[in-house]
Amino acid sequence: MAGFRLHVISPLVLVAARKCARDPFVYVRKCAANALPKVHDLHLEENAKAIVEIIGIMLNDSSPGVVGAAAAAIASICPNNLPLIGRNYTRVCEILPDLEEWGQIILIGLLLGYIIAKQGLLKESIMASLCPQHEKSN
Repeated sequence: MAGFRLHVISPLVLVAARKCARDPFVYVRKCAANALPKVHDLHLEENAKAIVEIIGIMLNDSSPGVVGAAAAAIASICPNNLPLIGRNYTRVCEILPDLEEWGQIILIGLLLGYIIAKQGLLKESIMASLCPQHEKSN
């Protein structure tokens, strides 16, 4: 249903995704996480808060497949939502080695962005010396 490009059914898809986020079967939860970016693409601002809430539930899941799909949803919907990543930081770091390869890449990118935003990029760090644009802006 998430593939239908109709604004009318997006509330129904959100209700189904919220219910599927707590389903006992891993594949159902993973499919629900994969459906969220499609619902977000309809640009309905009233759905944004509900989508982020559902992603938060799925990011705290025990299955690596669901966490990987939730990371992909975060990367496409709200990559700068630092509180969402911060709340689940230790849990996500623990499950990171169990994710599939593409999920690891996406999640490492999100975690790296979170750490840089949280700690800041120091001038004397190795990364700052490798980025000539950063030195010119100072």
